[in-house]
Amino acid sequence: SMPGGGVALMMSLNCRPMINHFKPGLPALSSMIRMGRSCVAENTTIGRLHEPGMITLRCDLAAPDVRECLATATGLEVPSPGAIVSNKDHSVAWMSPDELLLILDRDDLPDRMETLEAELSATASLVVDTSSMRTIFCISGPDMRDVLAHETPVNLAPEAFGSGTFRRTRFGQVAASLWMTTDGEARLVCRSSESGYVEDLLRASAAGPRVGYLAS
Repeated sequence: SMPGGGVALMMSLNCRPMINHFKPGLPALSSMIRMGRSCVAENTTIGRLHEPGMITLRCDLAAPDVRECLATATGLEVPSPGAIVSNKDHSVAWMSPDELLLILDRDDLPDRMETLEAELSATASLVVDTSSMRTIFCISGPDMRDVLAHETPVNLAPEAFGSGTFRRTRFGQVAASLWMTTDGEARLVCRSSESGYVEDLLRASAAGPRVGYLAS
């Protein structure tokens, strides 16, 4: 079993059920790795985070009170452009000059929402629960970069895309964001309404030929 008591039930590409003791790259979210539909290719594991909590925060990120509020609510600083920061309980990703994405355990979401709304009540801001709007995939294994590179224009070379790097981009024909949790694991977030399409692309890429150019 995994931290938090979860066991990930994986389904291989030829539909043979198998148990995979998934080791998440971000300990803060380990209790959320209880994936439903997922698959294991020869060198790549693909799964979904189980009901992660997500908060979209729109405000002036340079304002001192916003930085203080974020530190109070998450213990983290505002990330630099193109970056994601994490601690034991939260991750905060830079989405745009006035937008952050907070990722946390769903059970902790109401308290974080209340803290953010209270701390920013005198500031022009928007705090929205977007948990149901988005899906997060976990992609891991030695061919992970090659699998992702089939469908995104992001430079995924290890020297250009490492832990803490966050990119808003496209995956196939839909908008998505990518980041690394460890050298061997990436996360991909997309709209939940488009998650079936993204999963199909990931499965097809994982089953396809390997180029090996981006091997970690």
